[in-house]
Amino acid sequence: SSGINAEWPLRPGSHAIHSLTVEDLKMYFNKRAGANNNIPVVNPMLRDQPRVLDNAPSSGYDEEFKTDGMKHFDLIMKGVNMEGWRLTAFEVLERLSHVYHMSEIWVAAGQKYKKVAKRLNKVSELCDCVRDIDSNGLAKYLQLTAFQIRYPGITSGNKKEKSTDCDSALIPLL
Repeated sequence: SSGINAEWPLRPGSHAIHSLTVEDLKMYFNKRAGANNNIPVVNPMLRDQPRVLDNAPSSGYDEEFKTDGMKHFDLIMKGVNMEGWRLTAFEVLERLSHVYHMSEIWVAAGQKYKKVAKRLNKVSELCDCVRDIDSNGLAKYLQLTAFQIRYPGITSGNKKEKSTDCDSALIPLL
């Protein structure tokens, strides 16, 4: 047994990878990860196209910081006033909580990934299935995740949620 559930967990899988960066991939999964990593993620520039990027981008963590926590904190603080960047409907504390929450997920997922990677033949059918995000449905879930992040008030049904300039015109249509 490879240790992977044959029923690919699409929604949790989408959640787990939606905001990964090259630095996160290196930190939690594979120290050799690079720009062409084939890990699709939600575009951190929420107003830009495509909504989902084919590769996790570099975040530009300040390497002066020694801990993951400070690197994440610095990244969030740099983006606080950047229009359309990351979780635009979240306040600063929520953005910080989110990145720490994702770090917890990545630590656990990274440990499981490393165990499976040691046992799994890289040319197996299972690897092909996991990598084929169009056929296994993950691509659709990432598009949905991107839409939910971009338009939180519309997708949650809570019309009072903070909206961006892009979606404020759509709220009266609901």
